[in-house]
Amino acid sequence: MAIFGSAEFKYYSKLNVKPSLRMAYNNTFGTNPFPKLLPSGLKMAPLIPSIQIKYDVSKHLTLRSSYAQGFRAPNAKELYFLFVDINHNVQGNPNLQSEKSQNYIVSLDYRHNISKEIGATFKLSGFYNHIQNQIQLALEDPRTNLYRYINIGLMNSRGITVQSDLFAH
Repeated sequence: MAIFGSAEFKYYSKLNVKPSLRMAYNNTFGTNPFPKLLPSGLKMAPLIPSIQIKYDVSKHLTLRSSYAQGFRAPNAKELYFLFVDINHNVQGNPNLQSEKSQNYIVSLDYRHNISKEIGATFKLSGFYNHIQNQIQLALEDPRTNLYRYINIGLMNSRGITVQSDLFAH
């Protein structure tokens, strides 16, 4: 069970800001944020904020950026899965911790009409992800071919995308 809220603020005609916040109930991986006010069984996942910003630099050029936090609790398969036969030895891990992440995205979009019938877009974007306690399936014991879900600590990824489109109106 979760509650999600978002707002949108427009400054002048060029700047658009959208903050949001998610609150979720999680009885296994949550904590009671206000133990003196709320019942002891009410456990919440961490608050998950995000913000998106769009700035129209010009008629044809738009700058976008966003930041978001993430939270993912292990699912039942990752915690309790048991599949053992002659070819497999995969077991869940009830000691897993939840994943927490941060994500950053920046993009520059250029859109222009070439003629009345044809337009073009060019987009350059980059991202960065930082994940703590990422959950992965890993070989734990080569002798018994035992695979188990584990938290791998930190995982970072980054990338750049270039995209161009030609379209008809």
